[in-house]
Amino acid sequence: MNDSRRIRTEDLLGEALLIREKGSGTREVLERILEGKNLSVRDFRKLHEINNIHVMKYLVQEGHGISFLYEAAVRQELDQGSIREIPLKDFNVEHDFYFVWRKGSIFGGEYKEIFKQLKDKE
Repeated sequence: MNDSRRIRTEDLLGEALLIREKGSGTREVLERILEGKNLSVRDFRKLHEINNIHVMKYLVQEGHGISFLYEAAVRQELDQGSIREIPLKDFNVEHDFYFVWRKGSIFGGEYKEIFKQLKDKE
């Protein structure tokens, strides 16, 4: 999308924010990014903590607020057009991903191949 059509994170502060519960990895990533912008989840107009991603997606679909979710978690809804992405100029998420399996697993070779395929997509 053309960067001139993108908005900044601060432009969303007037919205109700639907976030995961404290301790959620998704919430921690969001809070860390906002902190880097001298912002907090409490800066949004309203804040709703939801501990179920299906409920969160339903509430977004019904127009009760916005949320920050992994694309993979909402791929189906994006494809169906029941929710839409809000592209932001100043919001880039990158964090470590760990791929682990039980030592000595009979599937070790298959896991290594999957890992290699994922790594090659970087």
